[in-house]
Amino acid sequence: RSHLRLDEPAAADHHEWHTCKLSPAVKRFRQCASLLPGVRVLSILDPWECLVTFMGSANNNIKRNMQMVQSLANSFDSNRLSDDAYGGCHYSFPSVDEVMTLSEEYLWEVGWGYRAPRLYKLVREVAERGGEGWLHGLAQESDPVLVRKALMSLTGVGRKVADCILLFGFGFDGVVPVDTHCYQLAQRYLLPSYLHNKAGLSAGVYDKVVEAWHNVFGEERAGHAFMVMFVAELSDFRKQMAQAECDAEALKEEEKKAKRKRVKVKVEEVVEPVTPPSKGKKRSRIKEVDVKAELKPKRV
Repeated sequence: RSHLRLDEPAAADHHEWHTCKLSPAVKRFRQCASLLPGVRVLSILDPWECLVTFMGSANNNIKRNMQMVQSLANSFDSNRLSDDAYGGCHYSFPSVDEVMTLSEEYLWEVGWGYRAPRLYKLVREVAERGGEGWLHGLAQESDPVLVRKALMSLTGVGRKVADCILLFGFGFDGVVPVDTHCYQLAQRYLLPSYLHNKAGLSAGVYDKVVEAWHNVFGEERAGHAFMVMFVAELSDFRKQMAQAECDAEALKEEEKKAKRKRVKVKVEEVVEPVTPPSKGKKRSRIKEVDVKAELKPKRV
């Protein structure tokens, strides 16, 4: 329950984001929240596992990153937990001391590629600082700026990776990791003019994007709002979002047509004097009447 944060509201359920001033970002958030109401920001309970996982996520995709983490865990038979109904084996994440026993060449072999030297160096840096105990101490700190600085002193940990660790591992819900998806969302819904001609993600631009998320969604839980919108960008959900948007537009159009619709009936031709009078000339008049009005009984 702690890992899934089931005792807390889902990210889409925060009332203030459904009642605050409407903006392009808030409108998009509400669209995503209505289709993906169960999105939650997970809590990775082991800071060491969180650190290694997100260090391996840089310039990577989710599927390959999970394969790298799994291959690392599978390296230790003593950590085997159980088999699932589909024949898969599950292992607990290896400790700092266990990863220390793996050579750089072995890390290459199990799929860590050019990240193998980084992990090899990272585990030794963490061990020098006190291992898992040092990381657990960092997770108890209340100042995200100090924690970020400490994390970024490690090999393979830049600003985005550090912010992912702060959000998913250390409980700083207001932190917004600015990756490609976050940047593109900001271009579309938060800072379209400012980011229009920006060539890259400099430190100043990073700060500006984070500030924009905080201005709209608040500094306490902006990371949750971003994750709801981020999930909607993933390929598994993008088609659902596009279909939902099409359905919503079609429904609006039908409602507009229903409001404009009036039944027009042609009433009998009547003689109507004109000024000046003209003999023998008649003038036809077409009246638009509401059918409901025609059905009302006439007074005697």
